[in-house]
Amino acid sequence: MTNSLSDEKNKIITSSQKNSLGVFPKEWDKKKLSDINKISTGATPLRSVLEYFGNDIPWVKTTDLNNSYIYETEEKVTELALRKTSIKLVRSNSILIAMYGGFNQIGRTGLMKVEGTTNQAISSFFVDEKEFNSDFVLHWLNLYRPHWRRFASSSRKDPNITKQDVENFPIMKPSYEEQKKIANILLAWDKAIKLKERLIEHKKELKRGLVQNLLTGEVRLPGHANMNRKKTKLKGLIREVKLRNKNNSVSRILSVTNVRGFIEQSEQFSRQVASLDISNYKVVKHGQFAYNPSRVNVGSIDLLKTFELGVLSPMYVVFETEENKLLPEYLYHFTKSKMFLNQMKNLLQGSVRQSLNFDALSLMKFYIPESIKEQKKIAEILSTADKEINLLIESLESIKEQKKSLMQSLLTGKIRVKG
Repeated sequence: MTNSLSDEKNKIITSSQKNSLGVFPKEWDKKKLSDINKISTGATPLRSVLEYFGNDIPWVKTTDLNNSYIYETEEKVTELALRKTSIKLVRSNSILIAMYGGFNQIGRTGLMKVEGTTNQAISSFFVDEKEFNSDFVLHWLNLYRPHWRRFASSSRKDPNITKQDVENFPIMKPSYEEQKKIANILLAWDKAIKLKERLIEHKKELKRGLVQNLLTGEVRLPGHANMNRKKTKLKGLIREVKLRNKNNSVSRILSVTNVRGFIEQSEQFSRQVASLDISNYKVVKHGQFAYNPSRVNVGSIDLLKTFELGVLSPMYVVFETEENKLLPEYLYHFTKSKMFLNQMKNLLQGSVRQSLNFDALSLMKFYIPESIKEQKKIAEILSTADKEINLLIESLESIKEQKKSLMQSLLTGKIRVKG
């Protein structure tokens, strides 16, 4: 794939009119989406009529839009719904655009690769591949998605765009051949991204298998096969730490997120939200754990490895392990597993906002090898798997940034493709 990307990149050469979207080559025509084809919107069959929903015809909702090709949908409707309601068939090779759902949804796109239908939150138009290339149009709309915010208006809480906004949205029109060449270059990057994503998912699946086998004792490491594999409670193996930040001696304020673990609070909120007096904050040290009791159910628990010292809001629970019995690195992998989340469901307390206190955490049990040496080996195996996944994720982000930069250059004509 690397050679393929290089070959595509070598086809590019550097090459002006100006409009609201930027500066473009003079020979590119300015059009509107309605110039491509008639814009249509969908509908939702009555939910109360069960016979309208089945396994016949794909029915696209905004949550199905993936800014790429659409082959499958979460829900399908029946031939009866097509005959009896106002839903309409959308042809394969139609572009879809989300109109409703607020800033997080509007402007999301899809390119139909099957015949189907859509709900009323989606506008669609067929691309006949004569004047416009469908992949070029899709990439164009994905690049300029932020511009839909200018069109968004609503009397409701969430801003929407209208069918008329879609009809009037501008698009530049290079020759069909140039459109196709631009699309093919960007599709090469898309293939590289998809391959990397599949590889990451494969590595994650392998990691899940390792966790299942090693953290249950189903698979034992050489030299430890005959040792006890019973489950052990965390009680007595972990202890809560309640050290306060007296005299404000520690200034680094941390938060625990479900995706990135420990981060500085200013990084999470783009500003420091804590009060100047943080003497009541809890001190957390390198090698200790912390979690937000009301967010631990979504994975907001972590082992401090990136900083030597920090402080957390008093709401957090800080704890550490008895290292001669339980390595923190071994426990860390358990806290990131489905086994941890599944046990937690039965230990959460509270009717409105459920939380996990330290005593409840101590009741959790899982396979803990008696041998610290075995714990260390298992932790190293799982950590190595994590590092491999993280390296792949970094590589994926790099490819995405390359594609984003290339889109900006190709779709504005800053870089022209060879004839």
